[in-house]
Amino acid sequence: MLVFQASDDPVAPPEAAGLALKAEFPSRVTLVEIPGASHALLPERPDQIAKACVQFLNQFR
Repeated sequence: MLVFQASDDPVAPPEAAGLALKAEFPSRVTLVEIPGASHALLPERPDQIAKACVQFLNQFR
């Protein structure tokens, strides 16, 4: 599972969202932390998200 976590997300803070998922399922979660981003992650950092998605999917080729 690919999980994106915005470092400055007030709605889903890292410790309650992405970091919690990674801790619960360490071998099944790939966590991508986006520094300086907030809850509107997709419009804030579209290039970083696209690059991470491609890298993640390429490992299954």
